Amino acid sequence: MIVDYFSGQLVDAPMAIAELGAPGIQRAPVPEVFPAACRDDLLELDGVPQSVRVVGTSATAVAHDPLRLELCEPAPSLEAGPHELTTARGKDTGIDIDRVVLSSGSGGEATSVAELSGASTSASSAADVPEITETSSGRARVTVAVEDARAPFWMVLGQSQDAGWQAE
Repeated sequence: MIVDYFSGQLVDAPMAIAELGAPGIQRAPVPEVFPAACRDDLLELDGVPQSVRVVGTSATAVAHDPLRLELCEPAPSLEAGPHELTTARGKDTGIDIDRVVLSSGSGGEATSVAELSGASTSASSAADVPEITETSSGRARVTVAVEDARAPFWMVLGQSQDAGWQAE
């Protein structure tokens, strides 16, 4: 029984089992490397499933740290115009895809972010990060000055997604 927050009355609480063990039953060992099988249930481009593999270690997955997605087939060419990239719900597939980074070379050919920057996708050293100074900001505008940018870099403003945001 618990005290109801609103009424102050005692009410029956639902029962749940948090853990259950049985003699002789053991969980299968977790593989060191995340299974590299191609899956077509995680990502769709314009309604067409894209075959991808999840790359990383099981320890990284268990720690909820980022894993990498790789296309199993050559990257599709996209014509000019709008396209829709969707990810499956994590509760349906067991894998949450929180971010997808798309990149292309200067001629439009497919290339990875690592190839564009000439570095790995891991954290950059402090020397690689340009100097970014906020010169003004308001409810709907942020102006920054960027100095010494020698390679592509991420600038995160911490704002929500909105079609009204533009970079100039």
